[in-house]
Parts: sequence; C-alpha cells; structure tokens
Amino acid sequence: MIEAIGSVTNKPITIHKDSSINWQRCTADEIQEYAIQGEDVPVAILTWANEISKLANAPDDVTYEMVNGSTNLEEINEVLAISDSANANDKDETDSATNMNNAQAQRSVLEEGGTTLSEQGKIFMTQSAAAAGETENMTGILQGILDTSETIAASAEEVASQTESESNSLRSEYEALAARAKDKNSAPLTAAEQARLAALGAQLTQIGTNAQGTLAGLSGQSDALRTVIGGLGEIPQNALDFGNETTQIGMELMGVSEAKQDSVADKATAAAGVKNGVLNVLKQNARINLGRFLFDADYRLGVLASRQGADNAQTGAEGITERNTAEADVENNVGRVRTAQMSVENNTFVGATDTADNRTEDRTQQREEEDERAAAEQDVTLADEKITTDPNEIQKRKERKGLA
Repeated sequence: MIEAIGSVTNKPITIHKDSSINWQRCTADEIQEYAIQGEDVPVAILTWANEISKLANAPDDVTYEMVNGSTNLEEINEVLAISDSANANDKDETDSATNMNNAQAQRSVLEEGGTTLSEQGKIFMTQSAAAAGETENMTGILQGILDTSETIAASAEEVASQTESESNSLRSEYEALAARAKDKNSAPLTAAEQARLAALGAQLTQIGTNAQGTLAGLSGQSDALRTVIGGLGEIPQNALDFGNETTQIGMELMGVSEAKQDSVADKATAAAGVKNGVLNVLKQNARINLGRFLFDADYRLGVLASRQGADNAQTGAEGITERNTAEADVENNVGRVRTAQMSVENNTFVGATDTADNRTEDRTQQREEEDERAAAEQDVTLADEKITTDPNEIQKRKERKGLA
C-alpha cells in the first residue's frame, strides 16, 4: 500500500481529483485504495482493478499499463513473460557492451550520435596515432624501470653477501655454544661461556636488524616498481585496440567486406603480423580499385586509415610483448630481494617481518630464554624458577642486555 493513501475512516467520502496520479501505472490494489479515499478514478481503470482483484493467482504488482487493460489471466501472464524475456535481452546487450574495449566503446558512442563513417575514420586516426605515441613513450619508461629494478636487486644481494661475511664466524660460534647448552650429555657451559653466548646473540641481532632495515627499504622500492609496470598494461593495449578499430573503419570506407578481408589476408600472411595482413588486403584490393582511389575521397581515406591503423596496431602488439617481458624481469628482481631477506634471516636469525613488525626483541628474548633453560637443565645452580616465570626478573635481564 502507498503511504499517500492514508487510512480508511468513517467520515463521508469526498470525491476529488489528484492530477498527479498516473492511473495506468497503478496496481489494482492501489487503484481500489484511492477510490476508497475519495479519488475520482476513471471508470475503465476502476473496472479493471475490480476485475483483477477477483482473479485467483493474479500478480499483485501488475499495472493497467503493463497489460493494456486486460483482465484475462492467461493474457496477463503471457504479457509478463514477454516482458521478462525483453529484460533478459536488455541484460545480454548490457553485458555485451560491458565487454567492449575502449576503442569499440568509443566507436559505439559515435555511431549512436550519428557520426558519419568518414568522420569516424578521421577521429580514430587521431586516436590511434596518440595511443601508438604513448606506447612508444612507454618504451623509454620501461627501460628506466628495468635499470632501477636491477640496481635494487643487486644492492639487496650485496647486503645479503656482506651480512653473511660479517655473521659467518659469529653464527658458527653461537650455534656451537647453543648446541652444547641444549645437549644434556655435554659438559655444562661455564659462566664465561654463557656470557659469550649472550653477547654473540646480541651481535647477530644487531647485524641482522641493520641488514633487514636496509632490505625493507629496497623491498618497498622494488614493490613500487612492480606496481608502476603493472599499471602500464592499458597503454599498448589501447594502441592495439584503436589501431584495429581504425583499420576496420578504413576497410568499411573502402567497401571491403569482412569475408573478403579474411579471404585475401591469408593465414600465413596474417600470422606474420596484423600490419602485413592489412597491407596484403590493400594491395589486392587496389589492383581493381585504382579509379576509386583517384576520385573517391572516402575510399582514399579508407586506404590511409587502414594503413595507419595497421601500423598503430602493430606498435601496440609489440608494446604488449615488451611490457610483459619487462614485467617478468621486474618480478624476478622482486624475488631476488626476497631471497636476500631470507639469506639474512638464515645468517642472523632476524627475519624481515621481525624488523617490519618490531618483533626483533621478542625473538631475541625467546632465543636467549631457550638457551638459559637448556643451561639450567645441565646445572642445578642455574635452575632458578625466576629465570622463566618471574616477570620482574625477565625485565631486569632485558635491561641488563640493553633490550628494554
């Protein structure tokens, strides 16, 4: 029910007209409600509403306009079925339009606006030339990205190599002492050895933290380059799409049917590139249309558009390949930075996430507590419960080691 109708009262009904009501777009229920409220409903409309209300299983959302005043249930259902089918077709057309590339969508707009084929050719020659120019500019950008990406990856590998060199002997000594501390069958560590173990851990942590900090910056730069190159994909694709559409318009201006294009541009020629395929069509077609080329302006425009479109499409196709290759190279360099981070973690026990998430101290404390527990199991004099359970004692140890 619509809110504007209000509620039924016992007051006398006053007939009045509301000129804003479109009776043909009201449902049967709405029409009857309006009548109850005193609206001057057209006789034919009110009769239709009363008849519809008597029908069993009649759709409650059907309007007079939708069924053209019919009160036959079969006719009503048939009309609604046709309407549903039309809506489905509209959806299919919408989906088809959604799948258009930029060039096809722009041409569709021009066609709907009544732009002549020759004007479309001129517009698309300009558009495809611009798209090809952007693709050529992209070439220089790609080279700069590749050079920077390679420099970043090489720097990351240098950091990993230097870290391995600095930490190698420290890690070997640390692991040997840690293994002894955890081995119940070996002699317990002396106080000096325990101090040495803690010092080695602190040194490794410092080296690893510094290295991972540097690598985090390099990783961010590497990821940023990957994002940039990923965003360049539309540039060469536009050159290809606008080039192809320009070529198609040119062929239409020349009067070359798609069937003829397919037959003339044989598969062997087309496989060598879109440009060669189009040139072959033009060559074959020109032999029998010299007169049109001389005296028909649209035909000449078609030849020019087809040639230029083929050139621009070829530029786009080559640009797509070049960008994809560059993207793969950048992705490989991103992996080299990740490998460097893993190398530093293996050599210093400090991971990339530790530095990024400020968890280095937690890992250091955990490692040292494990070593102390292992040492305590060997020597009862160290088996003080406060080592692992007293928060105050843990905090004091952290302060002594410069971790808090």
